[in-house]
Amino acid sequence: MRTLTALVVVFIASVASAQTRSVFIEELTWPEIKDAQAAGKTSAVIVAGGIEQNGHHMALAKHNVIARYVGGQIAERLGNALVYPVIPAAAVTLAIGGHLDAVPRFWSTVLLAEFVSYGMLPWLQTRPPRAIESAAGARHPPSAVRQFNEAILNRGSIQVNTVPSGHAAGAVAAALAVADVMPVAGIVFAFLAAAIVAATVLGRYHYLVDSLLGALVAVSAWLICR
Repeated sequence: MRTLTALVVVFIASVASAQTRSVFIEELTWPEIKDAQAAGKTSAVIVAGGIEQNGHHMALAKHNVIARYVGGQIAERLGNALVYPVIPAAAVTLAIGGHLDAVPRFWSTVLLAEFVSYGMLPWLQTRPPRAIESAAGARHPPSAVRQFNEAILNRGSIQVNTVPSGHAAGAVAAALAVADVMPVAGIVFAFLAAAIVAATVLGRYHYLVDSLLGALVAVSAWLICR
């Protein structure tokens, strides 16, 4: 009995110790965070992620899981940092730029655009152009990047498109929401959004109309949420 009690005490102590050693602030109580800061953990690791549909075997948050793991590894190697919860890059930009009051409207804009796009999936979907062209025997110039992308898509994609394009809708909505309060940063995100929209078409992931409709949905969501 004494041995069992001792083992339980050791187990509880080890769990408590492990929790204290965590570098993720959501796993710590506020006194533990205060103690960690007093012990020299005065830097913050902020990682960005996102969610999207994948194959039937894969959770939507795979990007967040990867980002959180990498953030933890960085914090542990630095030795003086804690990791904040995973948040999208555009929201991070608003927070760092001193516009926390704009974050709720940012989320309203982006989520409305994404919900409209992905909400149509059960009723309105198409096969990706790349899938149809591949079945017809069409071949694209081989490249390591394309082969890598196709390997991921063949294993992690549901093999249908959202109409409108969720990627285009989310990217354009994020750029517009940021541009409202940070014009210069908005230009950067607009460039990234344009690159994403172009890539969905040129990479044969979406038809042009899918991506243009996605951009139109984003503009509509932005106007509604202003």
